[in-house]
Amino acid sequence: MLFDTMSIRMTISSGPVRDWATAVDLIRHSWKPGREATREYTPEFVATLLGYPGAGPVLAPAYYDDGALIAFVAGFPRSVRLEGQVRRLLLMSFFTVAPAYRGQGLGRAIWVECLQQAKDNGYDGAIHYCVDGNASNAITVGAAKSAGLEARRVFTAGFLMRSLRPGSDEQPEPEAIDAGLFRSAAECLNPGVTLTRLWSEAEAQWHLRNTGRLSIADQTGGVLTGVVQRAADAAHTPCFFLEDVLWDRLTPEARGTLLQRLLRRASRVASIAVAPALGYADVSPFLAAGFRRSPRLLHAYLTLWRAPPDSSEFSGLYLDIV
Repeated sequence: MLFDTMSIRMTISSGPVRDWATAVDLIRHSWKPGREATREYTPEFVATLLGYPGAGPVLAPAYYDDGALIAFVAGFPRSVRLEGQVRRLLLMSFFTVAPAYRGQGLGRAIWVECLQQAKDNGYDGAIHYCVDGNASNAITVGAAKSAGLEARRVFTAGFLMRSLRPGSDEQPEPEAIDAGLFRSAAECLNPGVTLTRLWSEAEAQWHLRNTGRLSIADQTGGVLTGVVQRAADAAHTPCFFLEDVLWDRLTPEARGTLLQRLLRRASRVASIAVAPALGYADVSPFLAAGFRRSPRLLHAYLTLWRAPPDSSEFSGLYLDIV
């Protein structure tokens, strides 16, 4: 693909990401570290995402200059129920342009390329997150518009955080959570939540056995899961990122008890616990357990090829943040 501008005069080759270790290294050198705990991406973590058994291909279009990776974005298959209808969405993430190549339209072009590949591969649309105040908000929305689509902001998520007191040095034994129980808990979310993730048996099994996963269940059917990962800060702080808060069937007291059980296990391997506030689950047990609201905000954008939802913001969404 030829980009004919005053500041960039070269022929840029396109294709899929060839080497994910190189892609992760580009993220580290291109993304500015934030003040809050955000995940440190590693080749091992990306490898788990690439092994997702969802109904659709993982997409990772990229641009290269003389063989060097300079821009890419990745998309992962997700099945969701959106306003009562089952949809196949591409969860787009890892949007990266090398610093020396910014301002040349590469970001817009690679985003449009990924959207087009998603359409060609049978997805119904795409969804992505952008940190509040980051330039990627305008770039991705503008890219979708240039392709004749609308990337509509549908939700703004907050985060809850608390430090963890050091626990035993003994590594927590993974708790075997039945995939059927997990799927049942996910299906019992408040029906008023606008967008909820759907799990096949294979997807649930993959999710529960991922490296670093900590999960815990209540005998009455509540499930909490999260993943231990280092933060992208100078100290590489070990953090526990909660991902699934599936406790709508539990009483308020049982929710608090389940959370405390999980935090005790997480304290053996992490120094900070982070929980997203996505509007699909009761967060009062987190506040009662000493979690405090972070100033960090994350906007969710939905792009559909046709039949977009109404213009009101979503009541909540149950979908992972990658």
